This record gives sequence, C-alpha cells and structure tokens, in this order.
Amino acid sequence: MLSLKMPLIAYSIGDRGFMSQVLCPKFGGFLVYGSLEGSPVAGLPTLESLRQAYQVQYINEDTKVFGLISKPVGHSKGPVLHNPAFRFLNYNGIYVPMLVDDLKEFFGVYSSPDFAGFSWGIGFGDCIINVDGLLNVDLEAILFATMIKGLPPLASE
Repeated sequence: MLSLKMPLIAYSIGDRGFMSQVLCPKFGGFLVYGSLEGSPVAGLPTLESLRQAYQVQYINEDTKVFGLISKPVGHSKGPVLHNPAFRFLNYNGIYVPMLVDDLKEFFGVYSSPDFAGFSWGIGFGDCIINVDGLLNVDLEAILFATMIKGLPPLASE
C-alpha cells in the first residue's frame, strides 16, 4: 500500500475501528464516515454523535488524545462527559473509547506524546498490574486512580 500512486481512503468499523474513525482528522484524513439518524449502518457512529459527543470538526494534528482502555468499550459514557469539558476549557483534546486486547502491545504502539492519558474499565485493573514494566503501583492505587497520565509509566512511592 505504501507504493500506491493515488490517494487512498481507508477506514475501520465497529469497536475496533472506532478510534481510527474519530481520529482521522488528527492524522491528516479529510473524511470521517458516519451513519444518518434513523438509518444506522452497523459499525459506524452516527453523524450526530460525531458532531455532538466527539466534535470532530475541532480535531486537528495538535489534538491530544485521551481514552478509555477496556474490553468491551461500546458502553462508555466518557466521551459525553470529557469532550464537552475539553471544549468548555478551550483545551484541544479528545476522549475516545479504545478496545484493547493486549496492553503491552497497545502501549508499544500508542506511546507518542499525542496520547496524553488513559482511563480503564472495571475489571481491567488486574490486567494492568500484570503487564511487566507498564506500571509499578499496587492494586489499591489502581482501583483509586481514574487516569493514567504521562508515559513513561508511573511509579508508586
């Protein structure tokens, strides 16, 4: 695909592809796909949710990415809470659900400063503890915390 001589538009659908749809403008994409209200398309967010909950019209290359690390993620109300707060504070950030199977692989791929913070779903804390070198905190601290901020990993005192 890197040797193509023509423009290419690629997108993913469903919970796994959702992050790529919402973050498309951040990484140079000029098109975000969504379904119309009343005419849902399996695996695509509605145009209304893209405009209201994610406000994709404000996402650009400088947008910092925050998100929920979980499996499943479709239930998350985080974007409805965090994204309006970012806009209210005039902060160029976006909160998206991130379906994650392998934390070590995820943090290996998504370790740039553009990915600024993560929260995790209930039941995922035990997995975070068991990833070698990812975090060095105890279970009580993980259950109390709501956001993993700043890579490299945090350390307990």
